[in-house]
Amino acid sequence: MPAIKEILYGTEEYAKTLALRNKVMRIPLELNIYEEDCSSEQDALMVGMFESENLLGVGVM
Repeated sequence: MPAIKEILYGTEEYAKTLALRNKVMRIPLELNIYEEDCSSEQDALMVGMFESENLLGVGVM
């Protein structure tokens, strides 16, 4: 069953958000999230929807 949980900056779960966001939102625009400065996300509220260990979606506020 899917579960929503908070994601902390710099964790393994955070790395999963970068991979998903890069695949879905950056690569189609020929951009790369790994070339961006995401350090401001240290102060953001981030939540992810997980099914087991798989990240299904993410929200960054």
